[in-house]
Amino acid sequence: MDQDMNQNMDQNEEFDAIMREIIDGLTGNPLRDIAYLRRKTREYSNHKLGGAISSACSQLALSCAPKEVRDMMRSRSEKRFNDIGTDLKKAHFFMCHGELSEALDLVEDVEKRIDPSKYQDSEFTEYRWFSDPFEESLYRRIYKPTAEITDIGMHLPWAYRIRGSILQKQGDLEEARETLNKALHYKPIDFGLNADYADTFREESDFDAYFRMTVDLFKIAYLPEQMARAYRNLGFYFWVKELYDEANVCFWLSLRYDATEEAQSALFELEHENGVAFEEPSDERIAEIAARYEFPIEPDADILDLANRSARFFLERRQYEETLYFLRIDFGLTGSDETKARIDEIEAKLPDGAEERENAPDREEEEEEE
Repeated sequence: MDQDMNQNMDQNEEFDAIMREIIDGLTGNPLRDIAYLRRKTREYSNHKLGGAISSACSQLALSCAPKEVRDMMRSRSEKRFNDIGTDLKKAHFFMCHGELSEALDLVEDVEKRIDPSKYQDSEFTEYRWFSDPFEESLYRRIYKPTAEITDIGMHLPWAYRIRGSILQKQGDLEEARETLNKALHYKPIDFGLNADYADTFREESDFDAYFRMTVDLFKIAYLPEQMARAYRNLGFYFWVKELYDEANVCFWLSLRYDATEEAQSALFELEHENGVAFEEPSDERIAEIAARYEFPIEPDADILDLANRSARFFLERRQYEETLYFLRIDFGLTGSDETKARIDEIEAKLPDGAEERENAPDREEEEEEE
């Protein structure tokens, strides 16, 4: 963990040094400087930080343009971004209300406007989008990327996810998987996307594949609601297999992480179907079932290790809000009294108002996707 963060810091220092050198070459003459920045962009096109340098040079070139040109370009960019976001929300609305053809037309039009051909990975650049800092940290830990990661934004993976869901509803499961795979390329450890992908195998009655993929979800489940969904999915798998005691165990495990109506309803229906009252299983029975079918009954050890190592990393640098963020990942999964005490201690060090800033989202929410 420390090695990965130190490597990222080294790359940041290299990027800063290159950009300082480029900025030193600016003359103050707009036409000359824009041409100069274009040359620098070409010069560093094959550099491992080429994507970030190109983006920074584009911003500098924009700043060299007259104010009216800058304002016009920013206005166009913001309008395009907002229009795409609005159309994706409309597509999601149509999909949820059964208007699948209208939704599909909208989302395919959005994909053309975004132009996915611009976002092809290379030896030096990976295009990804992460919903939150822990998703990115976990991606780096699992995949250990050597190329520079460039933020693609939420719209393209969201468009693919909506289209995949539409195709899934239309029963075209093969095409749905192909489309969801495109979204997973940009968000490979997104829990919801991976769960949606697994669902296509359940709908195809390939329950063995569905079971394997559901067990794999625990390796990327870092929120209580994600753990709960994974256990619910296992519960439904065992139910289909008529392994009712095993299903009961999984639904109860789901409730331990998130007391959802889905899990409660599933338990009620399970009891009604069998004509018996299932009791909350003992820890011994849970351990027995989990060992027999080889699924975890605790959060993934690597996820907890990553959360705690990250918290220590930022605490050593007195970056308390970042420390709290990672400690809360651990606490959400474990409910540890020790972790809660550490959170309380650090919260006491924050100035007034810092807690509100900590809890404010850094990125646009993806709630519309779910």
